[in-house]
Amino acid sequence: MEPRDSASLDALSWFESLARLSAWTAAEAPIENVLRLSYHLAALAPSPFGAIAAATLDETAFDELLERQAFEAAAAALIGTALSCEIVSRAGGPATGRVWLEGDTEESLASSSLPAMALVRAWLAFMLGLNQATGSSHKSA
Repeated sequence: MEPRDSASLDALSWFESLARLSAWTAAEAPIENVLRLSYHLAALAPSPFGAIAAATLDETAFDELLERQAFEAAAAALIGTALSCEIVSRAGGPATGRVWLEGDTEESLASSSLPAMALVRAWLAFMLGLNQATGSSHKSA
């Protein structure tokens, strides 16, 4: 990801945006749009969440994956290196995405007919779980 500048959302706005995006994925939004919005929200993560939400690619390289429709690779790049992830696909069934922080017992799981969407949903669930873990008092919309 490109070096961070001072542009970031406040925690309340960031978590509310993640919650709206999560709801949008439940409505089977187009995966390319979900990935692009997820990437931009990761770039706008407030401190201290920016270190966990950092994607591994700069925006140009990420966009190239989207243009090539390499959605699973884009989803994995979105997760970055601070978190671990996997996609489990079963023949004839939905894919399950799993996101976790090494050394932590918490993980997030999500399913979708699209493996990339399953992984993005799991990432969103993990990020939203950080809100609860930090004891924030706001409620996501």
